[in-house]
Amino acid sequence: MKKFLLLILILVVHSVTMASNWERDILVEGKRFLLDREGLQVDSQGHLHLAYGGTGAYYAYFDGLEWHSETIEETGQNTLGTMLQLDSQGKPIVAFYDQENKELKIAKKEQNGWITTAIIPYLDNFVDFTMKIDSQDEIHIAMGAKYSLYYIIY
Repeated sequence: MKKFLLLILILVVHSVTMASNWERDILVEGKRFLLDREGLQVDSQGHLHLAYGGTGAYYAYFDGLEWHSETIEETGQNTLGTMLQLDSQGKPIVAFYDQENKELKIAKKEQNGWITTAIIPYLDNFVDFTMKIDSQDEIHIAMGAKYSLYYIIY
């Protein structure tokens, strides 16, 4: 029993010590945000990229010195399932479900801004999706819509 309590004490002290080493930055304030399990990526230089939803789709990145944030598209209602992947050149590609227009969309970052395309319009029975990019920069999406499962290459 004493060994067990000592182990718990060591774990608690270790956890508190580790927690004090965390750093925290505020990226954006004043809006409600929705984060998804696949919204954070690290590029080849170790810089962070983040896609998140709210009343639109948004993107933020850390350039090594500071955070920058951009609006991909304002939709008016919550976006769902915002996911981020980086292509072979490190450019961000964001997929999200536009709840207001009932569309699954892909947004690609280009020199002049974001190019957004509805790849599945009028999707009324959306459930969830996941996205990956292969070595040829093709976008693969698996998507559930109530009683159906779809696979899309874009």
